[in-house]
Amino acid sequence: MAARDVTAQYVLRVVRDAYPTFPALKRFVVSPDVETLWNRYEGYKQGREPLPGMAYVCQSFIEKVLARGRPNAAQKYHIEPEVLGTLGNLHTHLGDLTSRRKLEHERDRHEPPLTPSEIVWMDAAVRMLIRRVGEYAADPTTFWPTLSMHDLPPL
Repeated sequence: MAARDVTAQYVLRVVRDAYPTFPALKRFVVSPDVETLWNRYEGYKQGREPLPGMAYVCQSFIEKVLARGRPNAAQKYHIEPEVLGTLGNLHTHLGDLTSRRKLEHERDRHEPPLTPSEIVWMDAAVRMLIRRVGEYAADPTTFWPTLSMHDLPPL
């Protein structure tokens, strides 16, 4: 007796009395400010702008334009001052000539490139700040949990 190939096609349907509820979505608004910040971030991701320069512009926009100072930004957006201080230090003082935002001395010519952990941290910090600006735009009266160094990758 010869072997034969047999194929079959089945359709399986799962019917439930009720489906799980969706998790509560965080409130977020793509305000003009969020769009401005995101456009700068996308410029970095597309290679049009170095990470330190993009991080500087985003942080400066939040601190100087939206909050009138770093302490006000920390309070308004519920961000630990250490997060803003660390981001400011990284984008101002680190990187080589291809990425460094600020050159102050001849010795700056010989600085090493950003480390992978510094790149990951700055990228995550900027995205976290953009998210918080969008959350705040959705509801400025909500008491948002404070964003801290623990919310970011290790440096």
